[in-house]
Amino acid sequence: VSIAKRNLTVSSVVVVNKEYDGNQTASLNLSAAALVGVASWDNPANIALATTSATGTFWSPGVGNNIGVTVSGLALMGSKAASSYTISQPTGLTANIGRATVTVSASSPFVTYGDPIPTITPSYNGFVNGENQSVLTTSPTCVTTYTTTSSASTTPTTSCSGAAAANYNVVYVPGSVTIAKATQSALTLTSTNGTYGTPITLTASGGSTSGVLTFVTSNLTALGCSITN
Repeated sequence: VSIAKRNLTVSSVVVVNKEYDGNQTASLNLSAAALVGVASWDNPANIALATTSATGTFWSPGVGNNIGVTVSGLALMGSKAASSYTISQPTGLTANIGRATVTVSASSPFVTYGDPIPTITPSYNGFVNGENQSVLTTSPTCVTTYTTTSSASTTPTTSCSGAAAANYNVVYVPGSVTIAKATQSALTLTSTNGTYGTPITLTASGGSTSGVLTFVTSNLTALGCSITN
């Protein structure tokens, strides 16, 4: 008489949902896993489930719901594990892979009052498994509220938006522009010698290229002098 080994299956194997990490590794919850089909006359001393080498593998690494998972490595142990039983790995298991989060931060440049509008650049944090901004399906656009007339007493903002990636949620961190005061070159007034009672010409050089020129005078009335534009 030829007696075939009894085949056992495994119940209550649960695949844990995960956040996208770029690989196909699946975590298994085996706390309630149990053998199905053990002969009623056998007891756990003769046949039991060994889970130490069990692994799970997603069929694909990308974000999605109800992704198939292959389980392997579940084994039998006990005195009758080799002689009386075989085991089938569980099938039909699925789990979800959710999006990871990448942070896009706008640069915070330093300028001097009157400088051209600086280029605002993004920096990234949160890509996984060696990935970088090359996986973006749409690159971010970065802008600033700074203009060439922005005062040094203000703090214009910088920001990025519009980035997209198949496996990531994108969050944004704004920045700011620091404006240093411009250095005012010296204003020099020169004149020619003249005759009392005859106007002379004052010539200004240096100073700002724009704005109002203001004269600060002292004792002109006492000297019988005046300044006209």
